[in-house]
Parts: sequence; structure tokens; C-alpha cells
Amino acid sequence: MYNPQNENHAHVQNKVVVLSSNTEYVKKAKRFQRKLQAKAKIGKVGYAAFLDDDVNVVVAHTTNEDANRVMGNVDGCDVIIIDDIVESGAGMTNLTRRLTRAGAKRIYIAATHGLYMSNAMTLIDLSGIDLVVTTDSLPLPKKGKISTKIRRLSVAPLIAKVIETEFNMSANRDMADDIEDTVKEDDEDDEQASTAPAAVGTGIADPNMEK
Repeated sequence: MYNPQNENHAHVQNKVVVLSSNTEYVKKAKRFQRKLQAKAKIGKVGYAAFLDDDVNVVVAHTTNEDANRVMGNVDGCDVIIIDDIVESGAGMTNLTRRLTRAGAKRIYIAATHGLYMSNAMTLIDLSGIDLVVTTDSLPLPKKGKISTKIRRLSVAPLIAKVIETEFNMSANRDMADDIEDTVKEDDEDDEQASTAPAAVGTGIADPNMEK
């Protein structure tokens, strides 16, 4: 399984730019940009976005290049494209060509899921994409050649963390319920103890006293 921590970043010579593949991933791309700049120690990380005049159009999956534009400077930069899923590869191939014409040096794809439908692997191999990094949330295609540009990150640590968090939260809820029950029982015991002497002095004669 691919481990990005094993990568040597000493070869990074060009400025790195994180690019949102469309308007939907602007926040995600900016968040990735901030974390990359804080942790990777590769200098200042820029930001760019691939936008369409109509924000309702999913730009990364259209073939009409004339309607699209890149907002931000990628000239002479290594570009990391942020997306949700790699499907047919056609959208990313199209985007890569446009970025190359805009002067991008190396192009990387960082997506959550890799579906790789149809001839996606072939398109990726023939494109200017240098590397595609996704999680292993979906299996690789059983048929056909797997591109050497594909890298996958395991989601196991993330799932383990979710399970651990849920377990701890459940344990805390159980503990809180136990404390609440204990407090409630103590309150009931105190209430019974406070009402017990009420029978004294009520005027009811004690049979033993009469003798």
C-alpha cells in the first residue's frame, strides 16, 4: 500500500499549486492547501481553481474546453488536482491538457475514490498526469492493465479511528447512565429516610404502652 510519508520531497523544485477541479471542491482544496503547506515543508503552496461561467456545470466532467477557465497561475508549477472520484478518466485528461497549455510542469490527482470505469487506465497512461492518488475504498478493476501511475491509500486507519471514537463515546454514555442511575437511587433513599419519622406522634396508640 502506498505511503506518502516515505516520499522524498527533496526533489520538489517547482512551486506547488493545489487546484480545485470545480466549484464544488473549493473548500476541500483550500483545506488541503493549508495542511500541505503546514506539514510537507515544501515552501509556499499556491491555490488555483478550474471554473466555469455557470457554477452549476460540473467542469471536471465536461468536454467543452472553450467554456472553462483556470483561475490562478499554474505556469511553471507542479499542480495537485483535488477531486472526489476518478471515474472514466476523461474529465481529468481534459483538465490535464488545459493545465499543460497553461504552463503546468507536473500534474497529480488526489481524489477520495477511484472507480476507474471503462478505459480509464489507458487514458491515464496516455495523459500528462504524473500520479493519481486515491483511497482503497473501492476495488481496482479486475480486468485490464492497472496503470503504474495509480497509488492507493488505505482507509483502514480512518475506519479504526471512527470505531474507536464510537466505542469511547458509547462507553462514556454508559458511564453517564450509571452515574445518573446511582444519583437517582441515592435521591430516592434520602427521600425515604426523610419521610420515615413522620409516623411518630401521630396519635396512634402503641398496644404495648397500655399494658
